[in-house]
Amino acid sequence: MHFRHIMLFYFKKGKNTVQTTKQIYGSDAVVERTVQKWFTRFKRGDFNAEDQECSGRSSVDDDQIAALI
Repeated sequence: MHFRHIMLFYFKKGKNTVQTTKQIYGSDAVVERTVQKWFTRFKRGDFNAEDQECSGRSSVDDDQIAALI
């Protein structure tokens, strides 16, 4: 999450994704594609640095599975 705040900081300073990636690249924790994804969100006005729920798999209770079997 701290990297997201750093990305937002550089976004608000007018830096591009390449410049931002180079600034935080020393940690090897962020690749340019990730910075691009977050900059796209920031451009849409979404400045929430929290993870959003994804529409992937839902969690299923083991008891529900056992009942179905």
